[in-house]
Amino acid sequence: FAAGILAAGLLSGIVSAERTGISVCVDGKEIAFDTAPRILNDRTMVPMRPVFEALGAEVTWDDAAKTVKAARGDHTISLTVNSNVMTVDQKEITLDSSAVIRDNRTLVPVRAISEALGVSVEWLDEIKTVSVITDKEAEKFVELYDLNHVKTNRIPRKRGRSV
Repeated sequence: FAAGILAAGLLSGIVSAERTGISVCVDGKEIAFDTAPRILNDRTMVPMRPVFEALGAEVTWDDAAKTVKAARGDHTISLTVNSNVMTVDQKEITLDSSAVIRDNRTLVPVRAISEALGVSVEWLDEIKTVSVITDKEAEKFVELYDLNHVKTNRIPRKRGRSV
């Protein structure tokens, strides 16, 4: 029974990625989402909890204030839905795309929250993938696959549209 639930969860993540064409990988492993990542205001927005958990962050949600807080190592961040201000290690940073709620999920700008938690982010345009690397040494061993599960070479980061 549990395997069936896991398979259904992975399939919903794959369907979501196919629907928008955007996938997110942390250290080469694709994250399954129940709400598809999407581009809003020229930024890739992703459901918060799966990304934070994949990054090893502790996540709390204050429903009354519509605020998410995450902590990873020495870094803490806080975002409030519909606010373009993110607090990173007690410093306020203005975002060009605020957290929003879509499909009953809080979507956050993946580059901003990932870099605030001390990791690297690349947009791989050719395969419409956000690659998040938590360990620079491990980056040498990451293998990426396209949506057809075909191995692809690591693609150099393109200048231009930000994630």
